[in-house]
Amino acid sequence: MTAEVPSLTKNSTVFEVWKKTFAGRQEIVKFSVDAYLTCPHGQSTIQEIRVLPREEIDWGDRNTEQFWGRVGNTTTATAIGARVEVRPINHEPGLDYSQAGRYFNDGELLEIKRDREKSFILLDFESRPGPELIRVAAGALSRTKEDWYLLDSGNSYHLIIDKLVSPLQLIESYGQLIIAVSEQLPPLKGNFYKLMGQYLLDNSCDCRKLNLWISEVLENFGHLDESGSSKKLVFPIDMRWVAHVINAIVFDDINDSYLRISSKHGSVPVLIAMQENGRKTIFASESEVFNHQPTLTDFKF
Repeated sequence: MTAEVPSLTKNSTVFEVWKKTFAGRQEIVKFSVDAYLTCPHGQSTIQEIRVLPREEIDWGDRNTEQFWGRVGNTTTATAIGARVEVRPINHEPGLDYSQAGRYFNDGELLEIKRDREKSFILLDFESRPGPELIRVAAGALSRTKEDWYLLDSGNSYHLIIDKLVSPLQLIESYGQLIIAVSEQLPPLKGNFYKLMGQYLLDNSCDCRKLNLWISEVLENFGHLDESGSSKKLVFPIDMRWVAHVINAIVFDDINDSYLRISSKHGSVPVLIAMQENGRKTIFASESEVFNHQPTLTDFKF
């Protein structure tokens, strides 16, 4: 039996957003998660990537330890993945496409079938949370028809766009988002970054040129907390994160886009703005820096 899906309001958590997104996507049968040791930006970490049946979301609630893994451990973080598997268009009702029986009963490790692989459009922002970044993000998404959810992760924002795309389309989507964010910046700065987004659109099928783009980004872009000393470029979108995702697509690596759901900065990610059925809602006011609530203790992990 499918659990009741909550209506999303101010203070809705990433758990509720993800559950509602899956409730509207019955074609999804499997999804990916990642558990990893926490460490500073730029340092490699040990990852445990898993593929789970959708029943982990449908049958569980926000306190389900199986789905959220080791989210309560202060030395590890858990992340939701963009990659999912969808059932065939001409699917047979009653067949176990998610392989939940093998997973729950036999403890089998699952894989996403490559011929039925899709990805949500996930994005990690780099700038500090606050009214200005809300304005930039909402403005960049003004022409987006799909439902989207902007979450405050405690140090910046995460974006979930409720659209399933192929890996090639994901690269193009990042190009479009970089252009859209660039258009919210002053022209001199915005035009420079706009060219970087256009480059992805023009060369999304060219692995050699994509590798050049990845190398340039990793060499020249940094993170906000290190930009002062390193003189690296910083963009509202975390460009290094995008480069790593595209690198995984180019080299056919399963380490694709993931967004943290644990409380690295004192709170699980919390919804601050969204668009559903073409209607945009911003929960944080113009003068309000969002109050990061709730903490993990509220979920009794």
